[in-house]
Amino acid sequence: MGRLRGLIAFWVLLVAALVAVVFLIPREKRAPADTLRLALRKDPPTLDPSRATDAISIVICRRLHRTLVRYDAKLELVGDLASSWEIEDERTYVFHLRKDATFHNGQPVTARDVVWSLERLMGPESAFFLIVREIRGAKDVRAGRAEKAEGLSAPDKYTVRIELERPFAPMLAQLSMINTAVLPPKEVERRGADFASQPVGAGPFRFVEWRPNDRVVIERFDDYRPQPAHLRRVEWRVIKEPEQRLINYKQGRLDVVDVPLAAVPEVESGELAGQMLRWRTLNTYYLGFALDRPPFKGNVHLRRAINYAVDRKYLCDEVRSGLGTPAKGVLPPDMPGYDPALKGYAYDPERAAKELAAAGHPGGEGLDPIEFCHTTDPEARRICERIALDLEKVGIRTRLTSLDWGAYLDRTKKDPSPIYYIAWVADYPDPDNFLYVLFHTNEIPDHNRMRYRSAPFDNLVEGGRAEVEMDKRLPFYRHAESRIVDDAPWCFLYHSLACVLVKERVKGLDLSALDASSDFMATDFTQIRIEEAPGKGP
Repeated sequence: MGRLRGLIAFWVLLVAALVAVVFLIPREKRAPADTLRLALRKDPPTLDPSRATDAISIVICRRLHRTLVRYDAKLELVGDLASSWEIEDERTYVFHLRKDATFHNGQPVTARDVVWSLERLMGPESAFFLIVREIRGAKDVRAGRAEKAEGLSAPDKYTVRIELERPFAPMLAQLSMINTAVLPPKEVERRGADFASQPVGAGPFRFVEWRPNDRVVIERFDDYRPQPAHLRRVEWRVIKEPEQRLINYKQGRLDVVDVPLAAVPEVESGELAGQMLRWRTLNTYYLGFALDRPPFKGNVHLRRAINYAVDRKYLCDEVRSGLGTPAKGVLPPDMPGYDPALKGYAYDPERAAKELAAAGHPGGEGLDPIEFCHTTDPEARRICERIALDLEKVGIRTRLTSLDWGAYLDRTKKDPSPIYYIAWVADYPDPDNFLYVLFHTNEIPDHNRMRYRSAPFDNLVEGGRAEVEMDKRLPFYRHAESRIVDDAPWCFLYHSLACVLVKERVKGLDLSALDASSDFMATDFTQIRIEEAPGKGP
């Protein structure tokens, strides 16, 4: 009997211990009904909008900060901090600010804050001088010859006046870029380098925390006008593996997730098919070539050989599970100026072999393995491995290397590998945002990271910028794109289709072609709300 009592006591203690352990294991908390839960592929390099050059940083900055104008879901330009504006002539813009806009620290947003923020982009360290370059006096500020730009002024507390050196068609569009966000000068100066990780803005959400490689959290700014957001919080979790992001979605830990390329067929035919959204976005994926060094410097035939060697249709149909359109040139479909008649480069291994011979390397003879760099993203690796196979078939050997996102961006700017895989996503729906920004000599090395130089090309895109009416601008850009395709500073790959899963509880998600998948760079988060079905949790 004593032995039985001992066994019973042992089992009671064991069960109690197991119960205690279970309760000590951290469990995923049920998300509040007013919290939107998203994922990031990588950690954002910065939360300072005037320094943001990547989609990850921009998607968060867009919620924390405001610009004078912005694009809505229909790609129409609307006011943000500006309640209205006039163009007095082709060179003078006058903006009237909302009088109810405040920063997260409670200070009102004034015209002087706008002037200060735009002048900050004129500094010698700014990568976004291209946005303000045409403002009268901006070049003097950039060169250190003046402290203030003559063409930038605040006639009163809520009026901003911008005078340009010459007519410049993309001016309004460029002012929609998050890099022009209006910031509180005293907060920026007081926080210094810490502002990039502890930002203060005027957007619909305020910063809460950023745990590197873990999560970013923002919360509703109740004083945002015209009306605060429905959501109380937005939480991004950093989950680098696409399959892990999908698992988290299936387990109810995320509300929105990109569909991994390999999982698209399964999702399309499964129970989640009704939660899938697809749409075309304004982007172009490409291989950039370092043109300032061998083997691509002065060797257009080698660059063309690579263009003919890549099977874009296979990349889109098989590797990307149908989520892509082969690229013929720089501009994506739906972008003004897109030329459906542009010939581009077809998959033609025989033509690639001829170009390789013309490059001085018949069958790859005398050509050392070329470094081919990509990010650590698994899908990027899959695509680059397939491209490397295509190149090897014609005799071009490569050496694949990978870097984390922040280091990758830094390297492509300062010391790009001979071949690198990357994409450009439109900041605004204008061909200038692709052709001038990525290829003009003035943009070396900030955006023209190939170091492409062509005076005839520069003249063409400058001509397109000087015309105000789009119909008159487009011929300049089409000729410029044709020249780029012929010079082949890129291997033109594809334009991706966005494909995401969205929980039924998420309402008010109004997507546009400026949204790059679940990055949602343009979606108005103030309109999103969470509605739980009766008896259901997240």
